Formats: sequence, C-alpha cells, structure tokens
Amino acid sequence: MKLLPALFVCLLLAGCATPGQKFSALRLGMSKAEAIAVMGRADRVSAQGSTEYFLYNPPLGELREYYVRFVDGRLESFGQNGDFNSTRPPTIRVETR
Repeated sequence: MKLLPALFVCLLLAGCATPGQKFSALRLGMSKAEAIAVMGRADRVSAQGSTEYFLYNPPLGELREYYVRFVDGRLESFGQNGDFNSTRPPTIRVETR
C-alpha cells in the first residue's frame, strides 16, 4: 500500500516538470506516441511534408519555446527554438543599389 502514494507523488511531480527537464527522457528514434507520453500535449503543431514540429511554450522567465521534431513519425531532434538551423526564423537577403 505504500507504493500507491509514492507513485502518485511521482506522477504529480512529472506533470510539473518543464519541457527542458522532460528532455532527459527523450531518445532519438522514438515514435511520436512515445515522445508525446514523455512531453505531453504540444501547445502548437506545425508540419511540412514528412516533418512535424511540436512546440511547447517556455516556462516563466525563459524566452525561447521548446520543440520536438519528427521526421517520418520518428523523433529526429529536440531542443529550444533556434538551437539548430532548421528551427531558426527564416532570413531574407535584401540588396539595394
């Protein structure tokens, strides 16, 4: 019977973890369902072709949102927005004469 309260406390604390803290349980190659079980429901989702981004709002005090990137349904990368070129805001080169 002592196991049930301990399990409840663990689940409660896991729900309070920030996306950055949850990243330690992610592994490249995980299925989308496995990653969602770790990270929880995304705040926003975007996709292009076979690539999907799950975006998570930053915790209070942090500016950059967190993302989890899937290619063909498998976890390909994760981190804070801007960590890799694939998640940087697009830039446009403007030349004037």
